Amino acid sequence: MQLKIIAEGITQIYNTMDCKVMNVGANDLALGAEFFSHIQSMAKFPMISANIISSKTGQPAFEPYYVMETPDLKIGLVGVTLPNPNAESDYSFNDPLISAQSAIDAIKPDVDVVVVLASLEDRQIPNFISGLKDADFVVSSRAYRTSSQPKTESNGVTLIQNGTRGKYAGILHVKRTDKVGTIRNLSPEKNKLSFTYDRIESLAKPVPQGMTTEEYYQGDGAKTQLLATLTAQKNQRETLFDETKNYFWFIPVALSDDVVDDPDILLMVNELKAAAETAAKGN
Repeated sequence: MQLKIIAEGITQIYNTMDCKVMNVGANDLALGAEFFSHIQSMAKFPMISANIISSKTGQPAFEPYYVMETPDLKIGLVGVTLPNPNAESDYSFNDPLISAQSAIDAIKPDVDVVVVLASLEDRQIPNFISGLKDADFVVSSRAYRTSSQPKTESNGVTLIQNGTRGKYAGILHVKRTDKVGTIRNLSPEKNKLSFTYDRIESLAKPVPQGMTTEEYYQGDGAKTQLLATLTAQKNQRETLFDETKNYFWFIPVALSDDVVDDPDILLMVNELKAAAETAAKGN
């Protein structure tokens, strides 16, 4: 009962967060097909998996992919997961690589970017990525590490690792105006640009209203030189982003006390915790 309450509560929270799509992981199926069908009926977002098969029908249990449209891009999202021995009475699991590639082949002509959501072990990821064709990103949901400097492999696939168990959120920003060209990794430049913005903002803090930063530091040669250097670096990096046709940057965000909770979500989480604790005591 406790696990079912938690699953229902998380689904309601995802609805409130306006979740766009969910890759079904092996653990999501542990409570059986009947209960997961109930969860699907609650969800206001699509659930995908290219390699989970219904034992009852012998057909795919979920749509293998979802195409999400933004003002600038059509993004194809493909999902794969590990097998779960506890769910094998209701589901079987096809090979993740073969299943992912089949889904990629189906959507590649119609999308600008292909992202594979992979609930796989770290040790499986290298062979999985090396076997893929025509994918742009693999987002690993079971990684025990996170990296602000993603690595792009020789086949053009970039691995995004963002920790495990919800300890990090992540922002993946993609610009693609040329579908044929490769997507350049500008994550280091994005970090440097953010640092430059912070330095300029710090210099501007003591400046009185109605005065420019340059005017304020006019008599301070060192600060004037620093401001000029930072401004030149800012302009140079902004020009790089403006003129690069295809690029991405990725920023991991640690979910620490520095992140302000949404009050509505926080209320739902606290209510869910209380309900789960009550159910546990009842057991």
